[in-house]
Amino acid sequence: MACLKVVVVGSRLIGKSSLVTAYCDDVLLEGTQTKETFEVTREHDNTEIKVTVWDTSGTFCRPIAYNGADAFILCFDLSNKYSLK
Repeated sequence: MACLKVVVVGSRLIGKSSLVTAYCDDVLLEGTQTKETFEVTREHDNTEIKVTVWDTSGTFCRPIAYNGADAFILCFDLSNKYSLK
């Protein structure tokens, strides 16, 4: 089985946890949550892939999450230019 590590980054309270939970657990969150890693298995081209998604919200030490990442997802608010800083 192939493995993929994805790190989700962005400003506080931008909706990172909601995005990750919707993808991994198929649940839409209301409010905030504290889970930092999620695992889900998906199939692509008849190959199973274990996707580990790291949510960098809260007090989690971001540099630890970055180590060995295969991909990053940058989350920001289109209506707030400061969310990109």
